[in-house]
Amino acid sequence: MAEASDGSMLFAVADGIGGFERGEEASRVAVAAVQSAWLEDPGQSLSWRLARCVKLANDAVFNRTRELELRSYMGTTLIMLAIHQGEGVVANVGDSRAYRLRRGRLQQLSTDHTEAQEMFERHEIDASELDGHELGHMLTRCLGVERGVEPELIGPFALCDDDLYLLCSDGLSGVLSTQELRDLLSYFPFAQQAKELVRLANHLGGPDNISCQLVRICPTLNDEKASSTAAEVAALEPRPPGHRFAHERRPRWILLLLLVGLSLVALLLWLGLS
Repeated sequence: MAEASDGSMLFAVADGIGGFERGEEASRVAVAAVQSAWLEDPGQSLSWRLARCVKLANDAVFNRTRELELRSYMGTTLIMLAIHQGEGVVANVGDSRAYRLRRGRLQQLSTDHTEAQEMFERHEIDASELDGHELGHMLTRCLGVERGVEPELIGPFALCDDDLYLLCSDGLSGVLSTQELRDLLSYFPFAQQAKELVRLANHLGGPDNISCQLVRICPTLNDEKASSTAAEVAALEPRPPGHRFAHERRPRWILLLLLVGLSLVALLLWLGLS
């Protein structure tokens, strides 16, 4: 989180790609760049400043790859929320997501920059095929791979008292459905939400890095914000190899086989008794 001299605040989540070490470096470089950029030119609009943050972060990751003389690229996604004087703007590059919970309704504000999403927009697949599609993790945009990248800007939009904004990597949104996210955010108090999101995603077999940041709009003063992040907690909770948690989803075909087997046993017992 970064707060400029005019009181405007920036929240960001970056999810690196290109292998663990390279991805971690790329996300670190990107977040450092946007935090530094946010403190400059506070008199400009939120959208202008977010676009500038994306440009400088992309330059920083791109140049870092050249400094390290890597044979292959490293890159990162980036999702940001900027808030100031009752307004908010979201900027997105990649497949990390921004959600808003308002009056019990959870809405995805950002659009995934993936091959699957583009197929959906071309009407080649329908909404039911979008989640879990094999090209759902094939990015069409990310920071650091090319010299320039165009961010998706959402807003400006009005902030409302008790709004809750969730920024997260696909390690969370790819495991928990929109309904599950809404139920959890509605049930737990704000101080526990980030931790519970990560815990549940890990228990459901979260296969990827899980990072999230929550921003709540306080009901007393619209320009006072509270935030909570679980990125560090998630990194400290690796899933043990081969371990199956109590609440992890089992494949449906296993359940079907069990039901068929039990039915056959019952039938044989009935025939034997008769």
